[in-house]
Amino acid sequence: MSTGQLRSYPVQAVDLARPIKVTLVWADAPGPATAGAALQNQLYLQVQAPDGGVTNGDVHPIDQMKNNVQQVAIAAPVAGTYTIRVRGVSVTTGARGGPGRHPRQDFALAVSNAVGASAQPDGAGPAVGETRSAALSG
Repeated sequence: MSTGQLRSYPVQAVDLARPIKVTLVWADAPGPATAGAALQNQLYLQVQAPDGGVTNGDVHPIDQMKNNVQQVAIAAPVAGTYTIRVRGVSVTTGARGGPGRHPRQDFALAVSNAVGASAQPDGAGPAVGETRSAALSG
């Protein structure tokens, strides 16, 4: 994922009586000692519901995010397509440290109680286990 990039993954609930959970996580690049706990690379998780409503994965606004683990839980899913979006808000340092010419940040998504035929960028379906969970990566 690089700055300005957006990846979208359409999914549908498997069981409308159970919540959908979407978790984004990434190992942030090491920063200078003066940076404290500030993120070096900023990704942002959003889930758009079938009715168009958007839920953010970080409790902070998109320009002030502080978490490299973000989650959206939809307690009462409805029928229809949910769109999971991961945004590269600011990726300034390569995942292995150092600014590089085109810094990129790897990430992982874990999705429970949802599946989608095009849940991976190449169009292949996700691997779904007995827990009806899908693991996506970027």
